[in-house]
Amino acid sequence: MNYFLLVFDAIHRFPDFKEKIKKMHLEEQIMWEEIIEKAKESKEIDTPMSSRHIAKLFIYSIDSNFIHNILTENFTKALTSIEELWDDFYKGLR
Repeated sequence: MNYFLLVFDAIHRFPDFKEKIKKMHLEEQIMWEEIIEKAKESKEIDTPMSSRHIAKLFIYSIDSNFIHNILTENFTKALTSIEELWDDFYKGLR
């Protein structure tokens, strides 16, 4: 939770920090899209979903899952929950 508080505080205090965060997230999304495209090309996954949407689901699931589990459970539970969520999502894409 401290990570998110720190990020929000930095956005408030440093005007260019938000743009740096946006750039970092875009780079992460592009990386995921490339990985997903390779998985589609190799037939590891077979789905009509766009690589862009799959990438966003992976990325957004991390943030929301961490926030939810940190507020309701604990950090260890958050990691386990994300792993279970990703495993099931991946199975659905195959």
